[in-house]
Amino acid sequence: RLRELQHKILFGSDFPNIPYPWEHQVQVLERLDPGQEWLDDVLWNNASRPFDLPASSTP
Repeated sequence: RLRELQHKILFGSDFPNIPYPWEHQVQVLERLDPGQEWLDDVLWNNASRPFDLPASSTP
């Protein structure tokens, strides 16, 4: 189901109000192995779109 919503999910860390580094949340998402395109969309592209910011470029 998460793959179907790839272009609608926005990452929110709630940082600094979480009791662990925000990087931990990103690592948890990476361990789910959703694919780099999914991560790019959820972690950056979806939130950048309304502001006309450039899409992420994965090396």
